[in-house]
Amino acid sequence: MGRREDKREQLLRIAVEMYSRDGDFTARELTARAGMNIASLNYYFGSKDNLVGEIEQRLLQLFTEDITSVAAAGWTPLEQLSTLLYAVAERLLANPGITRHFVDMLILGDDRVFELLEASVGRGGPIFAALMDILREIGIADEEEGFRRLVIGVSSLAPVFVIGLGRARDFPVLQHDAFVRSHIDTLANLLLAPPPPAPTVDL
Repeated sequence: MGRREDKREQLLRIAVEMYSRDGDFTARELTARAGMNIASLNYYFGSKDNLVGEIEQRLLQLFTEDITSVAAAGWTPLEQLSTLLYAVAERLLANPGITRHFVDMLILGDDRVFELLEASVGRGGPIFAALMDILREIGIADEEEGFRRLVIGVSSLAPVFVIGLGRARDFPVLQHDAFVRSHIDTLANLLLAPPPPAPTVDL
């Protein structure tokens, strides 16, 4: 890796850290922390928007690695799903800026948020693939049913999203790891419950 790539990667790494923590940064803040001239951002990335796009892809890559490591663990379906959900929650808890970034994009009407949601928690994303693998182990192969359970699972992680929005001080219980684990274990059991029997029709 050449010196230019070293500097570019350094700037990207610091930008990812700042975005993960705060959900945004200024060019001046970023380059000052990196010990570079403010013009470095445009020199290496062309614009802040280009840099943000690379940050999003780097975070998505890390997110996918979290999921892949769980999917390869070889545990029982319940253990796999609990660990999968906890990996997602842990990533959001450790990086509250991610949630802020998503919410800011929604408020601003940035269409990229839907592309990122599709890539992370949509039908083509790593969570859906991992969830379907787990569901197939217990005899649920229907993807519509799997996606319905995915929507329930993602929406049920709202307490973690609250923390990501910086409101944890208003909900002290959310700061306790035991609460998060209990919440996720309950959710995993719910998502692995057998589907209800099809209704019968009396003729």
